[in-house]
Order: sequence, then C-alpha cells, then structure tokens
Amino acid sequence: MRKIPNFIPLQTALIDDIRIKRLNREYLNCSGLGILIGLYFYLLKNPNFTCSYDEIDIIAEELKASIPVIITVIERYNLFHVIKDSSGNKFFSPMLNNSLKPYFEVCEANKLKSDLATLKRK
Repeated sequence: MRKIPNFIPLQTALIDDIRIKRLNREYLNCSGLGILIGLYFYLLKNPNFTCSYDEIDIIAEELKASIPVIITVIERYNLFHVIKDSSGNKFFSPMLNNSLKPYFEVCEANKLKSDLATLKRK
C-alpha cells in the first residue's frame, strides 16, 4: 500500500495550462482551481488514486460546492479521465498521477536502501 504524501508536487506550469485558465474564467475567485485541488486531495485518500461517482455528493459537501459543479470540473476541462467498470463510473487524474511518480520512486529507492542497510547490520 502506498503512503499518502505530505504534499502534492504539482508542476508550476499548471497555472499556465489553458484548461486551468478556462476553469478559472468560469468559476470566479479561483474557486474552480480550489475544487480541482480539493479533488486531488480526495483522490490521494483512495486506492489507486481513483474515486467513484457515488462519492461525489460527499466531495461536494466537503468542498462546499454543488454536485453539478463538481461533475463539471471532472468532465468538462479534460483534467480527469472517467472510466467505467462493473461498479459504475470512476475518475482519476493523469496529471496528479504523473506528478506523484517521482515522489513514489524516491520512496521506493529509500525503502530499498533501508532494507539493504538492515540486512548488512544482521
């Protein structure tokens, strides 16, 4: 099981992404960006960084946004991918997953070094 990172290593180019600019244009005072980051935090808490559409009502309540707004942010701006399986629709963020790759690579390398050091001590 992967450890939940203490931070989200987002790329600074995110703010110049045309999708984010459109999101901010539609939702004033950067509330769209706030919803995006809130969705990222929610995804981090879920296995495989995916979330079921069945949880959107809970997410909307936590983020103080309406369900249609959350669904719009997920579906309209191409910031998330939606997949269908036997349990219904789920969404994930390729951008978040790519941002987390270096973090998990470092975690894995540190774990291997720690395991090797433990073996050497024995």
